[in-house]
Amino acid sequence: STGQEMENLGLENQLYSPNSRESRDVETRLGQLRVRLNTRIEQMVGEQFPQLGYLERNQVSHFVYFTLYREGSQRVINDLEAKIREFRDFTTRRPAQSARIAELQDDVTAARGMVSTIENEITSQTLNLEASGAELGMQIRIRQAPILDGNAYIPVEPNKIKLTALGSVLSLAIGLGLVVLAIFLDRSFKTVEDIERTLGLPVIGTLPVIQDDHFERKKKVRLLRWATIILGIIAVGAVGFLVIYPRLG
Repeated sequence: STGQEMENLGLENQLYSPNSRESRDVETRLGQLRVRLNTRIEQMVGEQFPQLGYLERNQVSHFVYFTLYREGSQRVINDLEAKIREFRDFTTRRPAQSARIAELQDDVTAARGMVSTIENEITSQTLNLEASGAELGMQIRIRQAPILDGNAYIPVEPNKIKLTALGSVLSLAIGLGLVVLAIFLDRSFKTVEDIERTLGLPVIGTLPVIQDDHFERKKKVRLLRWATIILGIIAVGAVGFLVIYPRLG
């Protein structure tokens, strides 16, 4: 019956530590049985005392339930005390075996703690794996529908021509933008009017431009430097759009 099963589970629950997994399982089962017992009592009271109102039937049901619950708890206490007396008599008669039982009990407790730790770790790793899978699934985006060729799907590859054109245009735009920025930031004088406008003084004369190998070399080095910068920007842009961008897509 439900009452007998509750008594057995109550006695079994006394053998486990309060926060152990076994104790939680037994408490869950006991809660289900209490609900079933209370429902059964309410049905029987309703069948035997139909003349009572709802509140009266509820009071009678609670009285019967708690009476049975106290009686069952008392029987559990009596059974537990009897088993404790039997165990004490056993340890008195056979001390060697009782010591061995204590050692085994310690081993069981240690193993139970280890199993609980492993279960918690497995639960934690499972939750982390599920969270990672959900996050990975949220990051997946379908860029283009697959192409069906017969019975097989053709992999969708990036448009290399489009990426090459896009990388070239953007690289040239970036390079020209940097050149224009360098021209605007250049504060050197280029004409006589620039000198007069900046200083507010008339210019009497200027030095002639001397054609010399030293100045020619410096000019070539300056042009080569700018060409290297522009080519480097174009190369970086091409690598980004031809190598890195397809992998991100």
